[in-house]
Amino acid sequence: MPKKPVSALEAALKLLASREKSRAQLEAALVLRGHPAQEIRQAIARCAELGYLDDQRAAVDLARRLFAEGRSRHDVARRLEGKGFDPAIAQALPHDELAAAQRLLQSKRVTGVKAARLLLARGFEEELVSTLVDVAEADE
Repeated sequence: MPKKPVSALEAALKLLASREKSRAQLEAALVLRGHPAQEIRQAIARCAELGYLDDQRAAVDLARRLFAEGRSRHDVARRLEGKGFDPAIAQALPHDELAAAQRLLQSKRVTGVKAARLLLARGFEEELVSTLVDVAEADE
């Protein structure tokens, strides 16, 4: 028996159930699934009306996930901007750069040059990196 086609609204609700998304992300996902433009606009409007779609909330959710991965405020702001969000959201959220960098080094169990490369790749400032790498090398 053929499967009943899923409406754009049903697809949108399913997509939003797994993770917060911006309007642009949701629209792109629905376009990829082949839904007509008018149906997509209606689905997005209905999701927003129901309170399931909120760009600010999606940006905060993404920023928190990136901070939890051990990323710096600078890196999170850059990634938010790349996704079309306001990078100032990264500045508005509480985040302890030193503690985040220390947790990252402990979780990855790296020291010296590898530690410095990791922290710099995650956007931490050079001054913080040199402080932590010196501490890590003194403990070896």
